[in-house]
Amino acid sequence: MWNSVFRCMVIAAVFCCSSCIGQQLPEIPKTLPGQAAPPSSSPPPSPPSAVEPQARLLVNQPRVTQPYMDRGLHTIGMGSGFFVRNDARLLTNKHVVEKCAAVSVETADGNEALATVLAIAPESDLALIKVDAAAPAVATFREKVRMDGHRAVVIGYPSHGLPRIKPTLVPAALMGPVSMDGQRFVLQGDIRPGNSGGPVLDESGLVVGVVFGKINTVAVYQNTGRNVEDIGFAITNETALTFLAHNGITVATATNGPKLDDDTLFEDGRKFIARVVCWH
Repeated sequence: MWNSVFRCMVIAAVFCCSSCIGQQLPEIPKTLPGQAAPPSSSPPPSPPSAVEPQARLLVNQPRVTQPYMDRGLHTIGMGSGFFVRNDARLLTNKHVVEKCAAVSVETADGNEALATVLAIAPESDLALIKVDAAAPAVATFREKVRMDGHRAVVIGYPSHGLPRIKPTLVPAALMGPVSMDGQRFVLQGDIRPGNSGGPVLDESGLVVGVVFGKINTVAVYQNTGRNVEDIGFAITNETALTFLAHNGITVATATNGPKLDDDTLFEDGRKFIARVVCWH
């Protein structure tokens, strides 16, 4: 099965970054931690665009972002990210922040702070952000990642027609490498707009990758005749750790840990994840 999926992706040679508008996918099951009940009917599809409009996301803006509003800036997009050091360094995707005139970050408990982009890596689509606040918690990276269908979860802010304000856990499975340079791998899961830059966690809550995008189901079907859904892409730990080390960031790592249920994974993970808001 994996070989067929891989051929579909190679032949199609096209994907959609998960901060962009993609094809409507099935709703995440209502039993997932932190997931609000889905609406009774699906919202109408949004028009394609480079970033998803966010005007409805922050109706009552926190006062911390008043300087942005005083400059006439508005929220135009969002993604996910996670803290990697106690001095509030946060990792996300380059495509989440590259078109922003300013950036703010909101933690899962609702605290918002202004942020500065410190570094970006176009080749790996990673970005390092400095937040003007203390990190509530930091993530720990797994030293050796096992693929081949191993259970994982993604915690972030996926869109379900409207941008999410609260984080959500999405079940996933690690499927294996997809890029020739070894920088990206495939995960099976309902990755959506807004998940970009969020952590992929293993059964012990250790980071095993950074969400990057999702498969373009329509393009794959048009090119191959195969209906391939719920396939996402993530950046490998090796790539993320190399980027962080290049920018002077040393992170916590571990070789293993106890297996945790989804509720515990969500409660632990939501402490170090954050919503990254793009202003322009």
